[in-house]
Amino acid sequence: MTRLRTALLLGLALSTPALATDQPIAGTKLLLKRSASGKESLVFLSKDPAFLFPAIGSLDDPATGSPGGALLELFADAGSATGAFAIPPGLGKPGWAVKDAAVDQYKYSNSSAPAGPTPIKVTILKQGKLLKIVGKGIGLPLTGPQGGVSVRLTVGSLRSCARFEGANVVRDQANLFLGKNAPATALADCTLGASPTLARPADPVVMTGAQVPTLVGIPPGDLVAFRWSGAWQQIPVQVDERKVVNYTTVYNGNAGFGGGVTTLGYADAGTFTGADPNTALDGDDEIAFMARDAGSAAPSVAAPAGVIASTGVKVTISDPSDGGVGYAYLFRRSGALPPGAGQQYVTYAFSLASGPYLTTYNTSTGPNPESSTVTSPFYQRRFTDRWIQTELHITAPGATGVDILDRHRPLFGPGVCGRSEDTFSAAEGAFVVNKSGPVRALRSYVGANSGPLSQREHVFYERREDIRTSLRVHAIPGIMDLFDYAPAATGMLYRNNNNTTGVLIDGNPDTVTAGLTLWELVTGVQGSLTRTSNLITDIGGLAPTSYYLDDSTPPIALCTGDAFAYGISGAWINQALPNTDPRTAPFNSLRSEQLLYFDSPGLTVADAQTRTVWALTPLAISAAVWP
Repeated sequence: MTRLRTALLLGLALSTPALATDQPIAGTKLLLKRSASGKESLVFLSKDPAFLFPAIGSLDDPATGSPGGALLELFADAGSATGAFAIPPGLGKPGWAVKDAAVDQYKYSNSSAPAGPTPIKVTILKQGKLLKIVGKGIGLPLTGPQGGVSVRLTVGSLRSCARFEGANVVRDQANLFLGKNAPATALADCTLGASPTLARPADPVVMTGAQVPTLVGIPPGDLVAFRWSGAWQQIPVQVDERKVVNYTTVYNGNAGFGGGVTTLGYADAGTFTGADPNTALDGDDEIAFMARDAGSAAPSVAAPAGVIASTGVKVTISDPSDGGVGYAYLFRRSGALPPGAGQQYVTYAFSLASGPYLTTYNTSTGPNPESSTVTSPFYQRRFTDRWIQTELHITAPGATGVDILDRHRPLFGPGVCGRSEDTFSAAEGAFVVNKSGPVRALRSYVGANSGPLSQREHVFYERREDIRTSLRVHAIPGIMDLFDYAPAATGMLYRNNNNTTGVLIDGNPDTVTAGLTLWELVTGVQGSLTRTSNLITDIGGLAPTSYYLDDSTPPIALCTGDAFAYGISGAWINQALPNTDPRTAPFNSLRSEQLLYFDSPGLTVADAQTRTVWALTPLAISAAVWP
């Protein structure tokens, strides 16, 4: 197999700059309180002169900079809980006031809090003197003791952070956390909610049961995970069972479509794929948790409460791109500890219009309308049939959350409407898996006209979506994979590795250099979407290129969706492709892997390069019995 993009990133991985400047600071006070009536109060105060103050008029200026505004985040030890408050840019009331004097100052006011643009009521940044934030929301469940709470304020590229723990926690109970006089030395940097040196906030750790042989054989629901951060803290973990999948079974016994072809895939008792015949954790099952939930190496201490101590496994996670490392610890639970640790990072609701899948889905012909949604704190997606994606909202802090997507289009070529997401969904097809878990969600389906084994698999995480597409069809003249944005994406800037200056998505034609794309970035007040791609094939001589069209009165047929071409962009193999259908010999293999990263407004070229390195530099994972 040939990976057409990975080799081009070797130099990029060595040159990617850091995302932000960090400054741990001393915290004078942190109060989080919820009254009996449900009213919430937040106060964070620091008098540490070292906090990072943005220069007035600079890009980091929260009032007038780019993207402007600020982001307050809270990280609690209990259940790895997090909260975030975006403080929008702009002068006025509500808004920022800027004082250019002997002691420069920014002040944000929102007298309507918790209503108005943010639950934050007041933010004061007084250079070298004071950092104060008062809010009418706390952003955390606060259902019990938090253990410790960290605070991070991001203003442009500047991050100041403080941590209240141990002797600096005065009160810690349900609905009340009070910390005082936290030292700046409580944190090494501002990479919070994760291992101090493992900077992969959006990326998962995925391993197989074969990598933890001492846990093979336990019930999948008995696997729990922890990190060490001065004490044990439970983190969410998920087991996804896999088995040898027979596509004839996926098609409910239709050998004409399935051809008896088999592969290792996800099991699902809710589809014709069926459950894993091995109901225990076995060697091919996948174990998933988030890299940001990893912690430090645990000392020789007692195992966490609620587990069988002798079952401990230490997982070491290393980042080959920057040398970062983190640790997580897997155990078999002894009681009723929930594997999700009380968290739900992403929620997938599969909703078929006809009713239950096993009794109403027509695998022989479509359409099979649905209204399925994916929701996380960072994005929302909507599907109306197998291949039809009609909505994408970026809901990361500071983003407007509007729907920026018209369609995700598979085509043979520009204006070639004989094959599209609509025709794929109107023909034969079936689902392999639909699953929503605490760490990730799975959606996988087959069937694309005369390619009944062509398959697309979506894996949804809190801040990232993986799209894996396997082409299995007779010889075709070429193929495109395009994002067609909605008119609401107007004003976003489109960039890729061949066009780093970028062009504005506005419905007016632009000249964009075509070529092999490592990454694409669209960013604006609507949020930021980084799309990376990797092609894996044994077909020789391929020279993939790219396609871009921004035209509110397009010169070609768009085939599906609305009548406008707003920033249509993506990969294009403008060459004939041989047979890739394994039901007919000989056949070749071609599959693509796309990773979508969902972020706040204002991502830069350097940020897109960093996410591309993350996408194509897998985390290294090793496991050993603990202690």
